[in-house]
Amino acid sequence: ACSGLGRALLELGKPAEAAAAFAAVIELAPADPIAPEIALARGAALEAGRQTEAALKAYSLVLDRYAKSDQAAKAGLARARLLGKAGRHGEAAGEFERMVGVYARDSLQAAGAKPDSLLAEWGWSLVDADKPAEADRVFGRLLEEHPDSSFAADARFNLAESANTQHNHAEVVRLLTPLAALKTGEAKSGGEPADSMRRLLPAVLYRLGRTQVELKDWAAATGSLDRLLAEFPENPYRREARYLRAESALQRGDAAAAESGFSALLNEPAGAADPKGFIPTIRVKRIQSWVALKRWKEALEEARAMKAELPGVDPTAAELDFAIGQALVGLARLEEARTAFQRVVDTSGKGDLAARALLMHGEAYFHQDKLHEALRDFLK
Repeated sequence: ACSGLGRALLELGKPAEAAAAFAAVIELAPADPIAPEIALARGAALEAGRQTEAALKAYSLVLDRYAKSDQAAKAGLARARLLGKAGRHGEAAGEFERMVGVYARDSLQAAGAKPDSLLAEWGWSLVDADKPAEADRVFGRLLEEHPDSSFAADARFNLAESANTQHNHAEVVRLLTPLAALKTGEAKSGGEPADSMRRLLPAVLYRLGRTQVELKDWAAATGSLDRLLAEFPENPYRREARYLRAESALQRGDAAAAESGFSALLNEPAGAADPKGFIPTIRVKRIQSWVALKRWKEALEEARAMKAELPGVDPTAAELDFAIGQALVGLARLEEARTAFQRVVDTSGKGDLAARALLMHGEAYFHQDKLHEALRDFLK
């Protein structure tokens, strides 16, 4: 009677009263065959009533008192998920790990948790618990044991993000290339849901394109970014993707396309999600595009104006001085150009930019037939 009353109260949307009725069943007949099912229902009723701590204790009672029942695995899964909802991700991860180690495949499937889905939930709990190395091990296991799982894409992407934080760009490309090969709306032979891939694909294409930029694989980056912008025009990475696309065009020698891309971004309002320093970086890149297009006057004026705005010592100043020097060379103002290039050499140490500036310093001498001075710079 108490069991029937509890179920009726649940149907009426009264979880607290239902939980009390279920508790009466457990108290009256703790060894009854129906007791494990009622104990699990009590936990669900408490959870529905937002009594989180009481629900967790109720699920633990099923695990402790009825460990050999069919309801134990269901209670463990419910407890793990509730811990995650409560923000107790470390405990949730521990519960998922226990389930993977304790329960047989049949028990897990009866509880509504396939082995691959359980590994995925365990992995994401570790991510939320800020344990990336442990999460990587779990996601790696998921890929190894269930390569055609519907959760394999999430595992690949998470592993790629970890590889990105370690600057392992080759690993990022290896992990994401199979995902990027899938077309929107296409399902993997193993059953990858199309809607899941469509959800994940914008982030995959963005990370892949950005990594290809890091590797200076400009052609591949162009393909990834073009696809991202064409298939997902409202994706959250849109402005950064357009910037990377314009940078790829500049590096591939298409300065006109680069200038158009950078100018379009500057003509728009700044985005709320723009990274720090995004607009100044675009301005520098547009100046470099003008230099490549031999629009010397525009490049010189904008570089000087931007440099005047810089607060104190700023690494951007060296890039602007280099552009100023290039524009002055184009305008045949070689003495001034050498002064600009010398500032780059003096402030940039022994990096690539300083080497390029020293080369241009020598070139300016060479064009004035000051060959001894040019030779000195070239030997340096």
